[in-house]
Amino acid sequence: MSDVEQSVTRRGIETFYTLYFVALIPITLLIDLQSFYPPAVVPQYLKDVNTFYLSTSGDPLVSRTLGGPAQMAWFDPFSYLEAGFRLPIFFLAIYGLVQSYTSVYILTLIYSVHTATTVMPCLVTFLAIPTAIPDAPTGSLTLTANQKQFLVTNYAPFLLITVGMAADSAFKLWSIVRESDYMGSF
Repeated sequence: MSDVEQSVTRRGIETFYTLYFVALIPITLLIDLQSFYPPAVVPQYLKDVNTFYLSTSGDPLVSRTLGGPAQMAWFDPFSYLEAGFRLPIFFLAIYGLVQSYTSVYILTLIYSVHTATTVMPCLVTFLAIPTAIPDAPTGSLTLTANQKQFLVTNYAPFLLITVGMAADSAFKLWSIVRESDYMGSF
């Protein structure tokens, strides 16, 4: 691949990352972090979006943030990390990508590894929850087959994107380090 082709490909990847981070900002602020806001300040239509999502998906993790099943308490710190760690990274990453700073790859590597390692337990949890059966005891945590499929379909792209971003960022950083005088021909 020529230098021009590599440059065009790199710009395409960076544009994708930029759009990915831009898209995550409203989703995070308006949907994911609703449980952080006083109920009086959340518009009814946003509450309705969460209600519809929960009634459709049965997502026990999102329902946990709104007072759902205690056995999903392990998910609570992930919500705090989204607010205090990932959300600021979205803005910093967008800025770094738009400005073409090579140092942004440190940030995208940290973000992507962190996010991949938080999405993986979510997916494993969905797959481990028993599939609902007609005579399941009342109050037991189950998901229908359709709900499991819906949840995996919604969460898996975040795993795939962040694993790809982690690999891409690591290879980019490796090439930058290899080119430096400090690494020589390591």
